[in-house]
Amino acid sequence: MRGLAEKVRTFPALDTVTNSDEPGPSSSFSELMNYAEIDESRFIRLLCDIHSELEMDHFKTIKSRCIDVIPYDILEKKNGAFDVFYELSKRLVISPRNTSFLEDLLSYVGKQNLVTLIERFHRGRTPVSVSTGGGKKQRVDPYDSTP
Repeated sequence: MRGLAEKVRTFPALDTVTNSDEPGPSSSFSELMNYAEIDESRFIRLLCDIHSELEMDHFKTIKSRCIDVIPYDILEKKNGAFDVFYELSKRLVISPRNTSFLEDLLSYVGKQNLVTLIERFHRGRTPVSVSTGGGKKQRVDPYDSTP
């Protein structure tokens, strides 16, 4: 997990907004950068959540599906899904505003629940982990009104 934490700290900047004429909540460049940083932070958290939900078979399939966008010699050194996601983001294949490739990968491996998680990310509704006592954590949707 230490390797994952290091990757998170050095995650490439994604979707940096440089044009003040672009639509969105803006009154200054610094405000836009704050929104981009929040998006990036949420995106990294999303990728970590997806990484933790994938089994080795899923990872191997995802890895094999990325051969067209990540050179084989780099891809063969990747030991976890987050490593692959990190490489995809460096190559601008995925970003907080462009998750279609990631959604396709997850659909291909039959992880529709994770595709739904991405959809919720785009709506600003990401689940969080909460302690349920006894050292167990349960994922809950903070926007869900059902008990």
